[in-house]
Amino acid sequence: MAHVLISHSKVPMFRKTIITKRFSKSTSTYDCNSGLQNAVAERLCGLIPTENVKHILEVGCGTGNFTRHLIDKYPNASLAITDISEEMLMSCARKYRNVDGLKFEVMDGEHIVTDRAFDIIASSMSLQWFDSPIEGIARQRANLTPYGSVVYATLGPDNFPEWRSTLEALHMPAGLLQMPRLPGCIFEERIQVDYGGAQNFLAVLKATGAHQPRAGYRPLSPSALKHACAEFDRLYAGRITWHIVYGQAGKHS
Repeated sequence: MAHVLISHSKVPMFRKTIITKRFSKSTSTYDCNSGLQNAVAERLCGLIPTENVKHILEVGCGTGNFTRHLIDKYPNASLAITDISEEMLMSCARKYRNVDGLKFEVMDGEHIVTDRAFDIIASSMSLQWFDSPIEGIARQRANLTPYGSVVYATLGPDNFPEWRSTLEALHMPAGLLQMPRLPGCIFEERIQVDYGGAQNFLAVLKATGAHQPRAGYRPLSPSALKHACAEFDRLYAGRITWHIVYGQAGKHS
């Protein structure tokens, strides 16, 4: 049985604290609502390098969707598995408690605190929660070995266009995250999912902890949200498009 060590590095407060609490509350409901995240994790694993990989840092492990792929692909590597939420991290640790060579640590991947260097720093669907994803990637690159890579999958700037369009047509503010174009993008895709209605879509976001709006957003009133949901369903019948980008950035590239 693997020895699991849960250690803590300093986690910045304010907005990150709210994000952490929301993901922590969704630990028990995450797995049954994360089909898309599972698909993204599998695709990302197929894109990351395999040569000369001995030390890996996973950022934002959640309940372990991507962790499973890393364990299978790199059976002889040492893996440092991290998440900003201790509850999520512990859920992941329980799943893989019989796997040797894993270290679990509570960490904000945007502000890595370590004296180690990694051949791969990998994250699947977590960069969107950084205060500044571009600066976060730059700081991660500083923790790479000379030929290491930061590899990621995250939301793209054109995510959820149907919901955004609905709110714009109603002259309502959108709380959607505003993602920049990220360095090292090598592939992107658009995945349309039928949720059967806006309320179901919003419920899935909440069940996975992914419902923290952009900074400065003032939530819609219940009546305004109900109106927006009805209009979205009328126009798009509950179908919405995820924009996912995949990237790889070397230490000096």
